[in-house]
Parts: sequence; structure tokens; C-alpha cells
Amino acid sequence: MSFIRKTKRNYLGCVNGFPKAKATRVVRQFGYDYWDGARKYGYEGYQYNGRWRIVAESLVRNYELVSWNRILDIGCGKAFLLYEFPQIVLGIKIHGVDVSKYAIENAKPEVKTIYN
Repeated sequence: MSFIRKTKRNYLGCVNGFPKAKATRVVRQFGYDYWDGARKYGYEGYQYNGRWRIVAESLVRNYELVSWNRILDIGCGKAFLLYEFPQIVLGIKIHGVDVSKYAIENAKPEVKTIYN
């Protein structure tokens, strides 16, 4: 997909010299440190910024999604992509699951009901 860009951050500079075993233990908890903690553990503040809108629009177009369709996102994290679908296709049903209790608790309020 043409809208995906290569990262500009210095990945090797971030990981070299950092104890990877410790980072792995922290990351595998998929809690605060992974989503909103330091960059060495994950996303460093995974906040909604609208960037998933273009992905959702592309999926709607490519799969010709309509209001009676349902979407299941396995591993939806904070559900930012799922949030976009009802904005584009009125009436579409969204569902998501994730192993991260932290991500579920910190999902956008508009989509928290998808976890029930």
C-alpha cells in the first residue's frame, strides 16, 4: 500500500546496547509500557490521530463493504482502525478482540462496547 512509509527513526540506535531480554519481558505484558511507555518498549504513546482513516477507506473500497457487513479485528489493540469503519459506512457492525487488557481499557470510548 502506497500510504505506508518507511520509519525515519534510528532503529539500531534505539535497540543496540539495550537489554533485549528485559525489553521482551516488558513488551510481552502488552500493558502501559508497551502502548504508552518509553519507545524502547513499544509505541511510546499510541494515541488516536486519524491515520487509520485512509486504511479503513481502502478496505471499504477494496472489499466493497456495506452497512449490513460485520468486521472482526483480531488483535485490534486500542481499536483505532475499528473506530473508523462506522464513520465511513453507517450501520456497519464492528467487533474486536485483543490480549491486552490495557489496550481494551484505553480504547476510544466510542468503540469500547465492541469488547463486550
